[in-house]
Amino acid sequence: MDYCGPDYVIITSAPSGNKQKIATIAYNKQDGRTWRVCSDLVAASYPGTGDAFASVITGCLLQDDSLPEAIERAVHFINMGIKATFGYNHAPLDGMNQEKVLPYLKDPLPYFTYELLGSSE
Repeated sequence: MDYCGPDYVIITSAPSGNKQKIATIAYNKQDGRTWRVCSDLVAASYPGTGDAFASVITGCLLQDDSLPEAIERAVHFINMGIKATFGYNHAPLDGMNQEKVLPYLKDPLPYFTYELLGSSE
């Protein structure tokens, strides 16, 4: 029987096993692999970060990046944006200051931290 769900499932703000880190978990139905990217936990919340995250994921996948590359770039972008916003006296309800970190989207990632958690193949 064929499963008719989404090709990818991505969970953000998952526990990482380290109180100073937060994880993003992604599952690829096509190859049955599960990936994880961890980032620093910042004690701040801004509306719209989920939309920005989804937009970066979509853009990366449309440019033929792999799922782990896409989640790596999205996690890196959102984490930098939250840190940049948190460092200023910025009203949280104004959302994350994306303009501050937008130029970094075109730069190569400085490193890859994604990990393969499992595979059903």
